[in-house]
Amino acid sequence: MKGAKPLTDGEILGYLLGQYGSNQMDAATFWAEMNARGYTQAHIDSWCDEFYRLEAKKEQDNAAQRSRAEASATARTGREETRRGQQEDHRQERQGDEQGVRRQGPAAPDQDAQQENGEAQWERPVNEIFETAGGRRIIVNHYRHVIVGLTPEERDHFIKIGHDRHHSKGVHFADATRLNPEHLEKEDEIGSVGEGGFSKLTGLPMNTEIMVTGDNGIDFIFTHSRDNRPVTVAVSTAQKPDNLLMRAETTETRKHAEIWVLAGISPDWLSLIFLGYQTRDYMLSMPRVPARDPKLAAEGRINHECKQSRLLPMRPLLRAIRQ
Repeated sequence: MKGAKPLTDGEILGYLLGQYGSNQMDAATFWAEMNARGYTQAHIDSWCDEFYRLEAKKEQDNAAQRSRAEASATARTGREETRRGQQEDHRQERQGDEQGVRRQGPAAPDQDAQQENGEAQWERPVNEIFETAGGRRIIVNHYRHVIVGLTPEERDHFIKIGHDRHHSKGVHFADATRLNPEHLEKEDEIGSVGEGGFSKLTGLPMNTEIMVTGDNGIDFIFTHSRDNRPVTVAVSTAQKPDNLLMRAETTETRKHAEIWVLAGISPDWLSLIFLGYQTRDYMLSMPRVPARDPKLAAEGRINHECKQSRLLPMRPLLRAIRQ
């Protein structure tokens, strides 16, 4: 055809390989034609390497496209859940306001301050910033996030529980992981404060029993209101709550909770922000990445890592627990 682009050597070789097929590649006619065209085994090996490279790149591109589509779908679902939750909240607020006016009349100006009474204070200033102990500044989303305040007495009580938990493990635990014992103790104390805040938020009892072998990765259990079955919860509290991490390895003594909650803690440890949650099955589908701590990574610690943007909002979980 006039103006047609001539085939390259690689395209010609690929055509011939396709014509003969793998079952004819040892035939005398195959090699006679290869030799006639100047192709050797080295040419065939090179073509196959390039073919497999392109196939692998195509699969990577397809996987990346699927990941982007999944992230987009998750974001749309999150926005829709946020919109529905806000509509429901506004409806309940209007209903509550109407009932309050009928019952008490207009509220006096000094009654505007809300009392938390052990629960989260839902209505907070717009564009509120929560700063964590690790220097992260989080713009509070009043539907996705929940902030819980602790009294100094509550904080100190939870810190003591974490302190006792840490020392019940014995020195061998730090030796086994080669981590600084002071670092481990602080992590145990932060985790205990996070559990205490979640207990205050939900009303679920915190397990204060000191167990040498740990809690099997389960912090709370509640009965689901819809199907009346027990649901296990793990709370992960961090100074830099960028991502939700779940250990990839499992043993007979350590189980994965069904619900995983991510929380951040303030510099004075008197406030906690619960950023969202994910299910165990979703976490298991997340990428496996080495631990960020070099010493843990050297020990082979692998985590499933879920970005904060992929967490589900807290309010539906709280409704399921409280109903």
